[in-house]
Amino acid sequence: MEAEEYLRKLDAYSNTKGCKRLENIVCNIVETEYFQNKAEDIREKCGISVTAKDSSDRFQTLMDKLSEKDRRYIKKELKDLCKKYTLSYFDWSDTMRYYLFFGKIKKMDENHNAFNMCLISNLAEEEKDPFGKDVRESDNIAYPIAIRISPYASKRDILDFINKIYPDIKDYQEESINSKSSIWYRRIGNPKKRERNKFIYKNKDLPLKKIARLVSDEFEEILDDGHIGKIISFETKRRKEV
Repeated sequence: MEAEEYLRKLDAYSNTKGCKRLENIVCNIVETEYFQNKAEDIREKCGISVTAKDSSDRFQTLMDKLSEKDRRYIKKELKDLCKKYTLSYFDWSDTMRYYLFFGKIKKMDENHNAFNMCLISNLAEEEKDPFGKDVRESDNIAYPIAIRISPYASKRDILDFINKIYPDIKDYQEESINSKSSIWYRRIGNPKKRERNKFIYKNKDLPLKKIARLVSDEFEEILDDGHIGKIISFETKRRKEV
């Protein structure tokens, strides 16, 4: 694929609403108590310490230092986490590994056809891929609903089909849902407010008036004690979701 065509595809896919929504969902998942406890268990078992100095090169160096036993253990645990949260292991496993080392979310793959609520696949070609079975198993967890398209279908044919049979698509989705957690249904919030709320939660053990002063200094916002209390309550509840 030519560089120009690749960049066009990367821009198009990453600007879909499904891509942006899924990134937000993964951030919500990582902040839950369940995920945090699981991440700490993995770190403790594999002797991983969180470091603030992050980079792709440093990530690979730290991964290479792990024993084969630890790498297999991490792979199994992350597969289970992806299955629990209905995420593609091939898309998100390295992002989760990166989090184990650096405590930050970072997409580690520049594949345009990934990290999204929808996926396009050439099923015939996947059958020939030596890793096709593993990919299909991962995709069947994250993308259990498929619409198979004729190579002769026009854009109008495809959109007309989706519009008219969407209730059937919805039925298949409902049958496939394994979690009613509000993580999947919460609206994407304003990024600045999200950071502010995370900051408030991080400092939740401080007196409310002290938190208010810190928020004013950091975000140039004036919040009263009641507002801050509601944010702490909301963030606490959000993190208890599984």
